[in-house]
Amino acid sequence: MLAATKIKIKIMLPLAEQLQQGDFRAFAGARLSLSLPFSQEMLNQALAQMGAAKDGPLQEIHLEIREANQVEVRLSVQKWGLAKSFGFELHVEPDLGFPGSPRLKLALPSSHALLGSLLELLTSALGLLPGGVAIADRVIEVDLAQAIAGNAPSAQDRARAFLSLIKRGTVETQAGKLILNLQLVVEPPLEVEPPSVPGKYL
Repeated sequence: MLAATKIKIKIMLPLAEQLQQGDFRAFAGARLSLSLPFSQEMLNQALAQMGAAKDGPLQEIHLEIREANQVEVRLSVQKWGLAKSFGFELHVEPDLGFPGSPRLKLALPSSHALLGSLLELLTSALGLLPGGVAIADRVIEVDLAQAIAGNAPSAQDRARAFLSLIKRGTVETQAGKLILNLQLVVEPPLEVEPPSVPGKYL
């Protein structure tokens, strides 16, 4: 049994290395439909770790995920010795924009246009937003490749290579849970026909 396990590991290691390098040719023809749930607690822990790693005015961000793609966000900000906490609701756009420009979009209600302008001004002035996140016209956009890989260009290239496999992606929420629904297709490499050789005539 142990010997069989070692053989399986040896077989899988080259495949794992190919995946890390963004080389998916070994999986050509694969088609997968995935449903990935992320609990509210897990997302808040990830946000807390990101905040702890970044020295900035944003002290805390907490999400409360509700039904029907609604999320309540609570922020705590400290700048120039002043502390302020405030909250607002966002609507999570279902379509993630695959395969063209994969982005997570969160929109403020149209009745909160003034709050959207204020958030845009504050985040720009205080440098609250991490790389890959932008806000404009009441919409917060998250570049998924940069969100996954961080600021390292090589890691972003690998993330974009993986994201290019996703042909469709949507997001939905349940109470306390965010769910990604993804369809992945690894296209077989294009067959290149050999160049034709001109015939010889006598």
